[in-house]
Amino acid sequence: MEQHLLLFGYAILSLIDLAVGVYVYWRATPQPVSRAFACLALSVALWTVSVALAHYRPTSAPFVVRATFASASAMVLAFLVFLRAFPAGPFSWSPAFVLLALAGLTCIPISLTGLFVRDAHFGPNGLVVAYGRLYPAFGAYVLGSIALGAATVARKARLSSGRERLQIWYLLLGLLVPALGIGTTNLLIPFVFSASHVGLYGPVFTVVFLCLTAHTLIRHRLMDVRLVLSRTISHAIVLVLFGAVFVLCVAVATRIFAPQLALPLAAQAALVFLATALLSPLMRRLRYLLDRYLYRPPYDYQHTVREASRLIASTLSLPRLIDSICDVINHSIRPETVAVYLRHLDSPVYSLAATRTHAANPPALPQTLHPTSPLIARLSLARAPLVATDTTTVPHDASSRTAVHALLCMGGAAAFPMLEDDRVEGLFVLGPKRSGDPYFDVDVDLLTTLIAHATVAIKNAQLHRRMIIMEGERRRAERLAATTALAAGIAHEIKNPLVAIKTFAELLPERYGDDEFRRDFSKVVIQEIERIDELIARLRGLAAPVSRRLPTSIRPPLDETLALLRGRIEQAGITVVVSADEDLPDIEADHAQLKQLFLNILMNAIEAMPDGGELSIQLRRQADSDGTGVVVTIADTGTGIPVRLIDRIFDPFVTTKPDGSGLGLSICRSIADAHQATIRADNNP
Repeated sequence: MEQHLLLFGYAILSLIDLAVGVYVYWRATPQPVSRAFACLALSVALWTVSVALAHYRPTSAPFVVRATFASASAMVLAFLVFLRAFPAGPFSWSPAFVLLALAGLTCIPISLTGLFVRDAHFGPNGLVVAYGRLYPAFGAYVLGSIALGAATVARKARLSSGRERLQIWYLLLGLLVPALGIGTTNLLIPFVFSASHVGLYGPVFTVVFLCLTAHTLIRHRLMDVRLVLSRTISHAIVLVLFGAVFVLCVAVATRIFAPQLALPLAAQAALVFLATALLSPLMRRLRYLLDRYLYRPPYDYQHTVREASRLIASTLSLPRLIDSICDVINHSIRPETVAVYLRHLDSPVYSLAATRTHAANPPALPQTLHPTSPLIARLSLARAPLVATDTTTVPHDASSRTAVHALLCMGGAAAFPMLEDDRVEGLFVLGPKRSGDPYFDVDVDLLTTLIAHATVAIKNAQLHRRMIIMEGERRRAERLAATTALAAGIAHEIKNPLVAIKTFAELLPERYGDDEFRRDFSKVVIQEIERIDELIARLRGLAAPVSRRLPTSIRPPLDETLALLRGRIEQAGITVVVSADEDLPDIEADHAQLKQLFLNILMNAIEAMPDGGELSIQLRRQADSDGTGVVVTIADTGTGIPVRLIDRIFDPFVTTKPDGSGLGLSICRSIADAHQATIRADNNP
């Protein structure tokens, strides 16, 4: 019975080996490494079956035992070829490899003769094998292949990094550990102690090969193969595991308690039901763990790119833009951390602009990176992403290894440059994935596309911010110039009445007795003081007004101003035409200041048409980057503005009227600036 179960188990094991080899050969790209792995899995399956048949009494025969040695020779050769071909690239033909490969090809036909196995029969302890004259040569071939395979793996592990190194270490455990175990049970012990029956347990070590190979396929894309299992299969696996645990628990409980308590059938059924209820959370937990292990959270590549493009194009605010990009990366790739470094427009230094973290112990990120940093230097030279867990993107040179070390010290697993005109304008540093998966090619493609879109948008946002700063500086410069002109104008306007008052004051002692002179002096002083007082009052209106802005419609202050000026408009014979869009939005404005602005402009228009004319007012809706705005156009058919003054019409003390102070339009501009609006004047053709 025990031999039957062992034979059945080895048959299942060999079928699984064969299935894994066929799956890898089918799913991987047609490269030597995938063919070598398929041959290795096939040879392991054949060797497992031949060992089971050789140690099963009804099928044991010298020919079957010799077939075991032939399949073992092929398995060792496939093992050696696979280690030489992995992970990819040119196949290396070293003298030691060529010698062992020729030895393996020679051992396969020799194994079927009596040179390795003279005879075989069953004894009291199991299979007994009489070895031939060349059996030591076979042992030397096996041990030499294992030694060369170990040296090959060690050398490749030393030269690799990231995901490739991880795969190599799993192969080291998945191949060399079984090789050492099988070599001990099926080669050394039979040769030293003549105990052939322990070879029955050699295939047990292939379970290590299966488990680690499956794990590397699922979690680390061995040979770039992704193992895909349907939900049905995963749930069946959970059901089998749960069933095994349940049967074991019931069997143990029955063996321990049932004989002593002599429970009736109904009580036993109740206990089984209770055990099922207690173990059901275990089944849910097993399903959750298996799903998390087998399946990565998927993302829609095209939808992610479209959504990112929509978010990027919808804002010119740099902080909001960076937040949107980080949200897209977090939602799709799910890294532990995201750090964004941007270069200032006038500085070579890269500053930390934003960071997002989901790590329990977030890394200490530097606030600035200099162009001489190994990471920046590597990104500038390669102009490509740097993925610390994938050596396909990292050349084996000292500078690249230094860059990877710098990236790892920042807690990052990948760095993506923001390139513009062959220059790195910034970079995204991404930490390891929260799922524990490495960064696959599809992840790198998606992130490269997203960051390419983000680079243009961030550059535009930086330029927009720069333009806002420059606009503020321009306005400050204009205000400074206006202040200078205002000071000069004030000095000029106040000097004239003061000169008149001074002249009369100087003549007053001589002509004090002249009644007419005193009357003229009193009249002139009062007039000139009133003139100075009026000038100061108008200057007070020119100062930056205190704004009490509230959401309001622009139509009421305009209508109230037209009603106030109705008498002067009718007296001058002017026709007023007002047109407005129906869906004008409310604006943030001070009602009283808008009335003052419209009053000054409309008064100028009325005074420019002394013989009548047409006054046209248009109110239009206009979209802008911050929402919606309103454009007010006021046009008259008057005399116009002299060309020499049109560029300075809003400056203080610039006027086209003989008795004008030149402060009305300056006040209008001050009100417009307080409302963050623009005002301009053109001649109406």
